[in-house]
Amino acid sequence: MGIIFYPGAKVENTAYLPLLEQLERKGYSCYLVNKPFKMAKCS
Repeated sequence: MGIIFYPGAKVENTAYLPLLEQLERKGYSCYLVNKPFKMAKCS
């Protein structure tokens, strides 16, 4: 099972590393979306 993380606006991607590392140790594949200008887009 994999988990895709879509970070919030203006949040550094590195802020999610501790959580992602914990999930990966439990066997999950984690993917972090790299957004331009660190901005979340709502549709």
